[in-house]
Amino acid sequence: MKLISKSISLFLVVAFSMSLNSCKQETKDKVEAAGEAVVEETQEAAENAGEAVTEAAVDVKDALVAGTNYNATGKVPCKMGSSSTTVTCDFEVVREGNGNSYVHITNPDGRQRTIFFEEGKATRYANSEADNHEFKATKEGDMSIIHIGEDRYEIPDAVIMGG
Repeated sequence: MKLISKSISLFLVVAFSMSLNSCKQETKDKVEAAGEAVVEETQEAAENAGEAVTEAAVDVKDALVAGTNYNATGKVPCKMGSSSTTVTCDFEVVREGNGNSYVHITNPDGRQRTIFFEEGKATRYANSEADNHEFKATKEGDMSIIHIGEDRYEIPDAVIMGG
């Protein structure tokens, strides 16, 4: 009788142990699956958030100066002709984003120029047959130095990019 009782007890212990191991494995599998689901959902949420930030940045527009189509107006240093005297020229800028913009400059004598920027670099000016001078642009720190013929204009990056 004792032998049967021990056999039954041993059988129950083995059965319980197997059941417990099976339960542990099921729990491990469920935890692992839940963890993978959380990782996937987190990655998806991060991707969606990144896309939302990108879309929001595209939608943000540079403010306009009241009553104008310009993003900023002001004065920049300039030199006219062979003069060594630095004066100021009025400017108005239209920013198109990504460093693309065009700056209208009015010289002290009333002549006007438009300088075009692509990705923050001066690339050309609006010229005509009557105003067909050599164009040269260099950078000195955060300043674009532009020569059109003998005229020189100094345009800070803040005018082009905003800030």
